[in-house]
Amino acid sequence: MSEEITAKGQRFDTDLQSRAKGFEQEVATFQQTGGNMTPNQARAKQDELVQKEQNLMTYRNNLMQELSADEAKMMNDIYEQVQSYIKEYAVENGIDIILSYTRGGAMWYANEAIDVTASVVEGLNKKYASNSGVTTPAAADSTAKKIIVS
Repeated sequence: MSEEITAKGQRFDTDLQSRAKGFEQEVATFQQTGGNMTPNQARAKQDELVQKEQNLMTYRNNLMQELSADEAKMMNDIYEQVQSYIKEYAVENGIDIILSYTRGGAMWYANEAIDVTASVVEGLNKKYASNSGVTTPAAADSTAKKIIVS
C-alpha cells in the first residue's frame, strides 16, 4: 500500500513539474515579448498569468490533500487490521490487557469485564450531585462505554 501511495505521489510530482515548467515557459515568453504588446494587452496577459499561477497552486494543494487522504486511509486500515488481530490473539491466549510499547503507553486491547466506566460515571454523577445540590444525576454518556480506566 505504501508503495502504491509513493508511486502515486511520484506521478503527481511529475505531472505538477510538467505543468509548472509549462507555466514558467509562458512567463518567460511574456517577459521577452511583453514589450511589443499594448498596455491593455500586457495587463490582460499578466492577469491571465496570475490566474494560471493560482490554478497551479490550487491543483498542487488538491494533489497534496488527495495523497494525505490516501495515506490517512492506509494508516487507518492498517491500525484496524492490527487491532483486530490483537483482539483475536488476546482471546485465543486468555489475555485481558495488551499494552503498546510506545511513549504514552497506548492500550491495544482490554477485556470488557474490567471496564469500570459505568461505575466511574455513576460515582462522578453522585459526587457532582452532592456538591451542586442536583437531585438527579445526569445519564451516563453512551459514547464513554468503551473507555477503559486502569
